[in-house]
Amino acid sequence: MLKLFRRHRNHPVAARIRPPIGFLYNSRECLWPGLKPYLEQADEPFLASWQRSERFVEERLGWSLTERLARLQTAEDVAAQQTLLEPLLTALQIALTDAWRGRGIGPTHVTGRSAGEFAAGYGQGALSDIQALELACRVSEMFSSGRT
Repeated sequence: MLKLFRRHRNHPVAARIRPPIGFLYNSRECLWPGLKPYLEQADEPFLASWQRSERFVEERLGWSLTERLARLQTAEDVAAQQTLLEPLLTALQIALTDAWRGRGIGPTHVTGRSAGEFAAGYGQGALSDIQALELACRVSEMFSSGRT
């Protein structure tokens, strides 16, 4: 099907057809040690989204996403920081979604697994970025208080 689409992409009907694209919003698998330097090389849509999330989380929880991300240097660091994971993962996946959308690519289908569910809600358009981050912050607070 992809070969057919490529061959006829300039056809008037084919120009209006967008193939279905699914985004998987996963859990810890998308957060790895040493990720921060890659953020500094990101494109404008990603950075703008990350900065919005950064401001929200800092106001809401009192800590910086970027600073906490910089502290995650080993897999053990990532595993030990359960209270940070929801906001970090949600902000990262929202920013990745915005980066793809900045290139004209958006999901027609989404799947959210574990900590990826709030970002999946954003990707599908069911939640705003702030709503998704608010939910992630609430989960973080529950982990911090031991109410899980």
